[in-house]
Amino acid sequence: MSRQLNQARGFAAEIAIGIESVFNTAATSGKLLAHNGSTITATRETNISDTIIANRSSAEPFHGNGDVAGSLNVPNDLNQMGLILKSVFGNPVSTAPADAKAASAVADATGGKVTLTVATGHGVSAGDYFCVYGTTNYNGEFVATAATSTTITFAHAYTAETLTTAYVSKTGYTHVYKIGRDQPSFTIEQVHTDLAEMFLYTGCMASRFAIGADSNGQENVVTVDIMGSKPAASVVPVVINKFETSGAGAATLVTTKTAHGLSLGDCVVIAGSANYNGRYAVATAPNTTTFTIVKAYVSESVVASSEPVCCKTHFVNPVGIPLKRLNTFSGKVYKDGVEYSAAKTFSIDFDMGLDGDQRVIGDNGFRSEIPEGKVGITTSMTVLLKNADWYRLGEGNITVALKLAFAASYGLGSLTIDVPENKVSMASPGIDSPNGISQQITAIGFSSDASSTASAATITLVSPYATF
Repeated sequence: MSRQLNQARGFAAEIAIGIESVFNTAATSGKLLAHNGSTITATRETNISDTIIANRSSAEPFHGNGDVAGSLNVPNDLNQMGLILKSVFGNPVSTAPADAKAASAVADATGGKVTLTVATGHGVSAGDYFCVYGTTNYNGEFVATAATSTTITFAHAYTAETLTTAYVSKTGYTHVYKIGRDQPSFTIEQVHTDLAEMFLYTGCMASRFAIGADSNGQENVVTVDIMGSKPAASVVPVVINKFETSGAGAATLVTTKTAHGLSLGDCVVIAGSANYNGRYAVATAPNTTTFTIVKAYVSESVVASSEPVCCKTHFVNPVGIPLKRLNTFSGKVYKDGVEYSAAKTFSIDFDMGLDGDQRVIGDNGFRSEIPEGKVGITTSMTVLLKNADWYRLGEGNITVALKLAFAASYGLGSLTIDVPENKVSMASPGIDSPNGISQQITAIGFSSDASSTASAATITLVSPYATF
């Protein structure tokens, strides 16, 4: 039995995802996600036995099939959304900005600022938003604090770096996602940093993707439903016996009660300590029951039965992509290419058509494959009843183009979900109150192009980031 710590807190739990190269083979690297809640869990049925025994008690129950499933809610934004869309639809077709100018050097401008040397014609003035891409340390969107014809200065901690493929732009990268023949799988890591417990799920795929806008003024959130193959075996956290100084106090030597299984460069989470809780990279080649972390030594007494614990995580110190939120008021609805200003709610739902029933003998009751099927696109909206046009579209089986577009409230970036062909379900309005009458509209997206490369939807993301 592992040591019992205080109750886990949601804010201390981290979720990271990494795109898999091979289905159900754990990704080697991942990125932290900012999220609004996750219900992704691994479960297994416990089935009642029908075996008859010589009393009225039930015989021993047995394990049934296992499942990995749940929903992940994430903020609608312009940066992290690139990774979310990639996990749902696969790699986008990405186009570099036409106004990109090469950045050849970075220098410390002191006071928490840096200066880029940039080719002439960059067009950035003090106060302008711009993006940097192709670097190790400076990718992202910034505001210029000063600029000349060949330099741009902005707030950022200085880290020495030789720039070879760095660029600056005022417009950003364009990423176009479509429904492809293949859908990516990904690994999900859930780490409870206050318990040193990890849950790892492989072979995960998006079974549903829903995005929309609402006039209620609430936070704009995107929902991704997950269907997974299997969880990794759970590992009991290892008890820590003591902390000692290492390297003249610049590092700390950690001694564990039993073998920790760590290697140089692995990531370890420590919990239950007064001074050392958190994620660390293993700094030096460890011994069986000792390892070193880069943290200044602080004396700490370890008391029996109240010892700290640690666990190895799968991803090594994953980092997140800074959010640039898209609020619900930044969304606009378009009907046949013209802005439609009578929608109270608007949601586009992608049912990815995954087959979750493929289990084989010898795979312990979990999914062995998750084949792709047809993607269903349903647009649902609540609109003000101003005429009977929506009814007549359904009555006449008329094709209508629908689009949801978001624009950044500052700086660069946009997100557009375009479904050019839809059929509207015929539904006349009721009279449910003496007040204003609204109408519920449902439209089904489709593609009249039967070629193998056609897509019923196109999602275009303009972002400061070149890759996700």
